[in-house]
This record gives sequence, C-alpha cells and structure tokens, in this order.
Amino acid sequence: MHPGAPESTRERANGSKTVASQTRANPAMQAAIEYTRRGLRVVDLKPGEKHPTRKGWPQAATTDPETIAVWWRAKGARGVAIVTGGPVLNSV
Repeated sequence: MHPGAPESTRERANGSKTVASQTRANPAMQAAIEYTRRGLRVVDLKPGEKHPTRKGWPQAATTDPETIAVWWRAKGARGVAIVTGGPVLNSV
C-alpha cells in the first residue's frame, strides 16, 4: 500500500492488518487500547474469567497498543483489566 494511505487500510510487510483495523473487529481490544491512550496500564484476562492470562501480570501490564494487538491475535477473545498498582487490578 501507499505510505500515505489511511492507517486502517495499510498492512504491515508481513501481511497482518494494522492495529487500527483490528480494533474495529474486537471491542475488548479497542477498549484496552483506549485505556492505554489515557495512560492506564492494562493486562488481558482469561475469557469469561477475572484472572490474568499470564503469570507475572503486574510486570506484563502494558500501555503499548502493539503488545495488546499481539495478545489478542494470539489468543482471540479475552477480557481487559486495568492494573492499578502492585498486585491489584480492576476488570472492566
């Protein structure tokens, strides 16, 4: 694609869709990315549960949209939690 094309239509060199185009198809991922834009650290939750998907989740929490996209591409549907400090999180 042309470098000046809108982000939602560009694709990465490896053929995967951009984060912007993926979020439209996944409301939970969209919410997670929106929280990071507000400076909040998020972590993914096991589908239908209020438990983080990964060990060491306080350190794994992120504000990086690319990391969030990787998490959702790897495992699909999941929940979102905001890490508020230490071993405390709030599922949303």
